[in-house]
Amino acid sequence: MALPPPVFEGSEKRLEVTFANAALSANALGLRLLPRSSIDELMTLARCEVLSHTRGTAFDAYVLSESSLFVFPHKLVLKTCGNTKLLAALPRLLAHADALGLTPRCVRFTRFAYLFPALQPDPHRAFEDEASTIDAALINVQHFAHRSVSVAPCSGDRDDALYHVYVAAANEAAAVPEGATLEVCMSGLDPAYCANNFMHDSFDGCAKKTTE
Repeated sequence: MALPPPVFEGSEKRLEVTFANAALSANALGLRLLPRSSIDELMTLARCEVLSHTRGTAFDAYVLSESSLFVFPHKLVLKTCGNTKLLAALPRLLAHADALGLTPRCVRFTRFAYLFPALQPDPHRAFEDEASTIDAALINVQHFAHRSVSVAPCSGDRDDALYHVYVAAANEAAAVPEGATLEVCMSGLDPAYCANNFMHDSFDGCAKKTTE
């Protein structure tokens, strides 16, 4: 019996959590003090794993099995695609940050409309459920006074091209992003170019074709 072709959810979920601490100087390591075991724990909760890690002067960068993770002294940015459970890592992240003496300043969750929402794990099938999950994780963050949830259309040729944004913060000023973010979601690509991302012979050969 012929099986249906596998599908992969390309729309990325993005979680950005910033923290504040009066004692966090420019040279303090903050979240970068989290040991690798704690990072692995968070990624396991999110249903992905670390493939490689690079330590820079300003932040740590992790290549994940489903996208990437960036850890700054005062901020963590987690981006995952596929059928990951990114929000499952949020409560544990807040607990780890609290142990380091860091206070949440802003939690921002964004994503493009899923291509296959019915195949997402709970609570990612609906944006309302994702927002409720974040609310539950922040139930004890009593100093958060600002919350906004929005769904906006994006440019493109898809009728369901919607961008979802959840923001909870200590105040409106804390909710303002530190910089502009550009995200591009592509679909309907030429099969000839897409074929470069599949392993047909050796890994080295495929890697060269992918980066041509």
